[in-house]
Amino acid sequence: MIKSKIKPRGKNVLVIPDKNESKANEHGISMPSSVEEEPKETGKVVAIGPDVKDIKVGDKVMFATFAGDKIEMDKKKYVMLHDDDSEILATL
Repeated sequence: MIKSKIKPRGKNVLVIPDKNESKANEHGISMPSSVEEEPKETGKVVAIGPDVKDIKVGDKVMFATFAGDKIEMDKKKYVMLHDDDSEILATL
């Protein structure tokens, strides 16, 4: 299990995104295959805030690619998501 120095507050959830193939073009712009399709990502929950009820450390979650705040610390990339319907779409 990965330990993090980052301690989420409230209803925040810290996730390490899974490594997946980038669908960006040569200019670094990511385009969905259709206008209505928003790209999704998955990742592993490494820390949760004290007010998070339905998600636990170790869960795998699905979230929108552009959701949350991107954080880089100790050469690791994280995403800080809020535990609500608009950022965390599902647990897997």
